[in-house]
Amino acid sequence: MALDLQEQEQIDELKAWWQMYGRWVTIAILMAAIVSLGWNGWRWWRQHQAQEAARIEAELVVALERGELPLARAAAHRLRESRTNALLADLSGLKLGYELWQAGDHAAAKEELGRVAEQGSEPYLRDVARLREAAVLLDSGSAQEAFERLAIAPVPELAARYEEVRGDALAALGRLEEARVAYQRALDQGTDPAWRELVALKRDGLGG
Repeated sequence: MALDLQEQEQIDELKAWWQMYGRWVTIAILMAAIVSLGWNGWRWWRQHQAQEAARIEAELVVALERGELPLARAAAHRLRESRTNALLADLSGLKLGYELWQAGDHAAAKEELGRVAEQGSEPYLRDVARLREAAVLLDSGSAQEAFERLAIAPVPELAARYEEVRGDALAALGRLEEARVAYQRALDQGTDPAWRELVALKRDGLGG
């Protein structure tokens, strides 16, 4: 009987405790369930978005391989608008801009590269885009605009290449002494032997 009384006391204590705290326990359980559902839902959404970005990027690559540049540009636009992977969108923009340049569509190449240069997610990618944009401008005869596009100091890794293209723009503008100085600055900063040989040829080709 003593055991029964002890058990009854425990039950009564549990009932009393539940009356006091049961509502909060229920709320805590519900909140935990909501958080769990939200977390799992967020993870599913992120995974779905990543898969969608990868699918669009694959479409872009295939379109470029086939030379279907309008389709590639449409895919690049969808990739940017999805806002799921800024880095992938920037890299695709760089590749698309280069391919458009090689295809002779300077206006479209400048547009794609300019977008990455102005809105890119990483400083290095923005500077690469600006460098390629300057090359496109040079190729289309806009040396002054190319020179102006390179007025912003790039990340250190690209400093030598920036000086080289500045030299190219200055040479095209007939500012030969300034071009020579730019080429020399490029040589002072660059280390790749084959690249240095090319830059030295450009510098020495300017004459006395």
